[in-house]
Formats: sequence, structure tokens, C-alpha cells
Amino acid sequence: MALLKDPRATAEAAGARRAAVLMVSLDQEAAARLMAQLDKPEQERIATALIRRCAAPRGVRSRQRIEEILVMLEHVHDPLIR
Repeated sequence: MALLKDPRATAEAAGARRAAVLMVSLDQEAAARLMAQLDKPEQERIATALIRRCAAPRGVRSRQRIEEILVMLEHVHDPLIR
């Protein structure tokens, strides 16, 4: 018997993947401002999606950009960003 996936979790993961693509397309400052507006679980879902994107075979430039955003995420709770 196949396991059924939770529709809400599936939708959240898809949204996180789309948000990760958006974050990659933004400059670092804009991405930081956007992430600062999200709650911790949303930030974690997006960070997970970014990590998974980074692990997938992509061009070097794409991986570098994702790594930059992950570094930015480490400082998202920094009061200077808000």
C-alpha cells in the first residue's frame, strides 16, 4: 500500500521551493528583508529548499548564489537587518 502524502505538507514544500527560487533571484539585501518578515518555520522551510537546490547538479554560479543566500539566512534575526 502506497503512503499518502499530507496535502498541506506537500503544498508547503512546493511554496518553499518557489520561495527559494525567488530568493536566488533577489539581491542579498532584498532577500534578507524578505526573510526577516517570515516566521521561523517558514524561514526553515525555505532554507531547506535552498539546501536541496544547492545539492542538485547546477551551474557553479547558481550554487554560489545559493551559498550567499544561506549565509544571509544565518543572520536573518540580526536587528540590523530589520
